[in-house]
Amino acid sequence: STDDSLTWEPLGFSTGVNGLCATAGDTLFVATDSGIYRITGGSSITSALVTSSPVRSVSVRNRVGFAVCADGGIFRSTDGGATWASMPTPVPGTMLNAVRFANDHVVYACGDGGTLLRYEDATMGVGAVA
Repeated sequence: STDDSLTWEPLGFSTGVNGLCATAGDTLFVATDSGIYRITGGSSITSALVTSSPVRSVSVRNRVGFAVCADGGIFRSTDGGATWASMPTPVPGTMLNAVRFANDHVVYACGDGGTLLRYEDATMGVGAVA
């Protein structure tokens, strides 16, 4: 909205939208059935990552981002979400539903079957905690 939320502007995606992450400034990351999109300036939409499995959640803090997929895939960005790289997953085939930063160094992801993952710093691996 550009008028104090009196009206909303539909941006329109041709795929399912599963989650959002707003960052400082004017960047919004959108998790969809076909990947991650980045919206800047309120309406400039660019594709940041195309996936074969739906992206269920995305979280970006400072210049680091994480995304989780329905097939257990985990992606990481270290450049503010411009590019994303696949990470090893300890739960292949398990639907991951959400990912969130606890602080600047710790990220949690959760999924089906009681899956809870913790990731700490760039040199640590992803490991199940419950």
